[in-house]
Amino acid sequence: MALETERKYLCKMPELSALKNLPSFCESDILQVYLRVGDVSTHRIRARQTNGVTVYTETVKKRVSHMTCQEDEHEIDALTFTALMQKRDPSLSVLEKKRITFVYEGQLFEVDIYPFYDKICVVETELRSENESASFPPELSVIREVTGDFRFSNAALTREIPSEESLLP
Repeated sequence: MALETERKYLCKMPELSALKNLPSFCESDILQVYLRVGDVSTHRIRARQTNGVTVYTETVKKRVSHMTCQEDEHEIDALTFTALMQKRDPSLSVLEKKRITFVYEGQLFEVDIYPFYDKICVVETELRSENESASFPPELSVIREVTGDFRFSNAALTREIPSEESLLP
């Protein structure tokens, strides 16, 4: 198990063409399915397609604080993914999103673009400690930090999608 510390931000939808010039730019399509969502841990499977190649993973996360979680993630094969898909929580939707990743000033950024939002996206940055802050590239316009706001977790978005208008200032 590894510890993962991240901050999450609500941002205005960026120009994707501008992001393509950032170091280590990568664009993926993700299908994410929750098998069990609890107060303390989540269990999910994910199919991530990048440049025509699909990688399947299974992840169990246990929250340590609002910024840090213990994460046990490993790659699985397509057959295991399909078998686990049959065990998905039927009360939750399957989540689809586009993820853009890049590095800026030594920090990894993940921009999640959801098909149900036109004006906003959610940006995560992985940090070395909870005291570290993020430095954003000019291509991203932060509306506000939403670290710890459960409405912006992927698991929450499989239950209820807040209206875009209610999230804008």
